[in-house]
Amino acid sequence: MAEHERAPVARMLGDLDQDVADHPRDRAGEPVHDLDELARRRMQQAWQRLLVLECLDGSSLPFVHARIIPSGTEATPWRVPIYVKRVLPVLAVAALLAPASQARSEGGGAPVAFVTAETMNELLAISLPDGRVLKRLRMPADPENVEANDRTAVVVSTRGAAVTLVDLRRLRIVKVLRDFGSPHIPLIGRDGRFAYVTDDARGQLVVIDLERRRVTRRVYVGYGAHHMTEDGPGNWLWIALGERARSIAVVDVSNPARPRLSRHVDPLGSAHDLAFSPGSARVWVTYGDRSQVGVFSAITGKLVRLIRAGSAPQHVLFGPAGSGGHAYVTSGDEGTLRIFSARTGRLLHLVHTSYGSFNLATYGSFVATSSLYRGILMEFDENGHRRVTRHVAPAARDVAVATLP
Repeated sequence: MAEHERAPVARMLGDLDQDVADHPRDRAGEPVHDLDELARRRMQQAWQRLLVLECLDGSSLPFVHARIIPSGTEATPWRVPIYVKRVLPVLAVAALLAPASQARSEGGGAPVAFVTAETMNELLAISLPDGRVLKRLRMPADPENVEANDRTAVVVSTRGAAVTLVDLRRLRIVKVLRDFGSPHIPLIGRDGRFAYVTDDARGQLVVIDLERRRVTRRVYVGYGAHHMTEDGPGNWLWIALGERARSIAVVDVSNPARPRLSRHVDPLGSAHDLAFSPGSARVWVTYGDRSQVGVFSAITGKLVRLIRAGSAPQHVLFGPAGSGGHAYVTSGDEGTLRIFSARTGRLLHLVHTSYGSFNLATYGSFVATSSLYRGILMEFDENGHRRVTRHVAPAARDVAVATLP
């Protein structure tokens, strides 16, 4: 956001964007001008690729080529001039083969599910697929949501107003961060160094440096900041401003240490959860007030189509299975998991989960769900075949899966 755009907000709400580190070099770990140059290059590459994928999703398959963005120009998709040409097969194939899955784990290790046992104030480490509890870690009050990569788990305790960092190699707590209003959703960025946490009471996106184990920046994005999703290249976050959000904040994270609010998208309803599709050309948005999922263009922010889903509220994630990927949509209140083709939106499988299974995690070609109401962890393959059913706690709020050595 430009300074002239920030001024009215600052006058009304005060300084809600806060640098926590003492110096930009300390904050970013390297010279700022280098990071800015890297961000500009990543933005140029990402939006050219995204425009290609936007057209490949259409019926006529034109090839859209973005003009190179001049240095110093704010690189947002709504300002990039485009020219339509015929499809070049090699570029189309390259775009389709680009990494796009939201499954974070890598092969070569043992999958472990990390489940927040909210009423027990614990994080459970559970081996898959045998369902054996490996360790219980004590958390601040009411641990709700968890995110993990192969090194770190980020656990958010809303009532405790704390964020806990867990070393997954040793399965031990390494830091408890405080000074939050009402933290809710964690997300580990694509580079693996920075994590983001939404603080809905303060309307902030909080940046955590996982190497230094400290908060480095707080950016105002809008009150109610809640569920969020990051695109494949790691350039953009979409953040729902509330559990029944009437607005979605679009945040530039091409420089992951220094997010910038870019604009807002109208979800045309009460948005709940959201996820970028494989290729990042589309964003699937679930609702808190209807049995549908909206599919939006990541470039224009406009609604492309609606897909029938289970009763609200739903949660959505993508996995790499099948042709072009699968979309997994849960409906906790009716105890179902719907598996869609990510490319066509066609319903492939409808399977039953435990009542209250809202949250889910994907890894490889598998999907795991956790039941808030019954405390049951379940795992399914890409075709909806059940592999694991295990009661792990009175209430299993959230689940993340990491592949550990």
